[in-house]
Amino acid sequence: MGVNVPKYKVVAFTLAGLFFGLQSILTISFGTSMTSAANLSSMSRNFTPLMGTFFGLAFKKYGHPVIAIVIGEMIIQLMFNGFVALGAPTTIQNVVTGAALLLIVALTTKPVKGMVVK
Repeated sequence: MGVNVPKYKVVAFTLAGLFFGLQSILTISFGTSMTSAANLSSMSRNFTPLMGTFFGLAFKKYGHPVIAIVIGEMIIQLMFNGFVALGAPTTIQNVVTGAALLLIVALTTKPVKGMVVK
C-alpha cells in the first residue's frame, strides 16, 4: 500500500529525458549551431514555463490542476506570441514577464493570519 517511489522515479526521469530531448531538437532546429550561455543569461528561458505553471495553479480551483496548467501555458504563449506579432522589443517582453510573474505569485499566495515564521 502506498506510492511506489522507484516506479515513479523511473517514469519521471523518462518523461523528463523525453521532453529535454524534444526541446533540444527544437532549439537546435531554429539555428545551425548552439552556443553556451554564460552569466545566467539562460534564466529568461525558465520564467515562461514558471509563469504558466503559476497561472495554472492559480486557477486549479476551477478544475483539474493539470488541465489548468496546460491552459495557463497556452495563455502565456499566446501573450508572448502576441508581443512578437506586435513587434515589441525583447526588453518590453522581459518587463511584462517579470511583472506578470510577480502579480501571479502575489495573487496565489495565501498568508495565514497569526502565523509566526521562524
